[in-house]
Amino acid sequence: MVPYALLPGTGIFVVHVSRLATHTKDMERHAGVSLMVLAEQNESALAQARPRASISGSASRCTENDDGYQAAREKFLDKHPSSEPMFGFGDFSIFLIRPRALRFVGGFGQAWSATEVQFQQAMARTA
Repeated sequence: MVPYALLPGTGIFVVHVSRLATHTKDMERHAGVSLMVLAEQNESALAQARPRASISGSASRCTENDDGYQAAREKFLDKHPSSEPMFGFGDFSIFLIRPRALRFVGGFGQAWSATEVQFQQAMARTA
């Protein structure tokens, strides 16, 4: 599990992860990633009815020298302000995850898929 934020209007996921973590080492070796985003648990609903999205994409490190670093950092901290001290740790880095495909399951019989372009178009409308 890793906290994330979304860059407005882009559909790009921002994660801030430690180099000590296996998932970070995996992203450094291979850019292909998969994320699962779950809705909050509703105690009265069945687990299988919980809305969720599976995203496959490509991860790349975003350094302080890269265009967009400051916006990614700010968006991440807007969503996770208690993570601010970790930006001072030398082993933490921002990775940007660009979705290639998405599968959404809203519950029983409520599922659909989206391509990278469809997802980006939907996210652009939310900006």
